[in-house]
Amino acid sequence: MADKQGEKKITELKARKDALRREMTEIRKEIDGSLSLIHDNVTSRIRVNYWVEKHPLRVIGVGLLAGFLTSRLSRKKKNTEKNRGIFFSILTDELKKAAARKLVRLATEKMEEAAQRRKSEKD
Repeated sequence: MADKQGEKKITELKARKDALRREMTEIRKEIDGSLSLIHDNVTSRIRVNYWVEKHPLRVIGVGLLAGFLTSRLSRKKKNTEKNRGIFFSILTDELKKAAARKLVRLATEKMEEAAQRRKSEKD
């Protein structure tokens, strides 16, 4: 009789153990799925394209403000630029211009795409 009760308890424990393992497996799958979604979300938000698509005018404003502040700071450093040489000055100016052109081009493309989508949705 005691032997049957012991076997019954062992069977119950094994069943509980199996149920817990299944539950743990499901929880792991849910966590993996959540982590994957978080990773995708963070990765997409790191890309510049995400911000240009979501807020094109703000991106242009930030770019213009950054350019303005950079130019103001570079004017204050004119004396130190003379010591560094004209090549450095020309190089930094060209890099700033190239970055500004790229930002404006990218923002303009995204705004045009958004306008096209809105137009096609109306039609």
